[in-house]
Amino acid sequence: VEDDVYRWEGRWVLETLTTARTKLRPFVQAQFDERARHANEPSKPQSEDKVKNTLPCLQSLTHFDKPPEKIQPFFLVEHEWHDNDVLPVANGLVNLHKYVAGEPHFLETTSDYFTTDHSTVVYDPKASCPEWNRFLGSLDRSPEWMQTINEMIGYSLWTAWHMQVFFNLFGQTAGGKGVIVGVAT
Repeated sequence: VEDDVYRWEGRWVLETLTTARTKLRPFVQAQFDERARHANEPSKPQSEDKVKNTLPCLQSLTHFDKPPEKIQPFFLVEHEWHDNDVLPVANGLVNLHKYVAGEPHFLETTSDYFTTDHSTVVYDPKASCPEWNRFLGSLDRSPEWMQTINEMIGYSLWTAWHMQVFFNLFGQTAGGKGVIVGVAT
């Protein structure tokens, strides 16, 4: 949407150009005040034109040719992690390849990673899933089957997964299919 811009507020948020201008005004004024202070000059109020001129300059540096829903998450700075390995969660970023490899795999939320979407789950590396494990155990299935179900849910979380997969749950009535789908969604 041409009249909307993204702004960092602990997360990348979409807001209207009018709102962005309103929030940008004090920032522009503060920058001119700081410059005047360093030059030992009096501070003076900046015109609305300065704000209006600043925003298009910032937009030209951060323009996306695609609509927001088509923008894949990516790092805005050089980073050792590959963009598609990252699962944005409520409190940061989880690198799924590093997680599987048993390597350090978590970064706190950062403006260096642009994404318009993230999981609402708060990542806790020490968390366990006793109820989920108890539920899977109650289905009287093999450990391999339980691992497959966990992987299936993992695939559904990771929007950048390069495999095209389709999962079909079938079985007897009251066999756990609805619970699994409910957890996955």
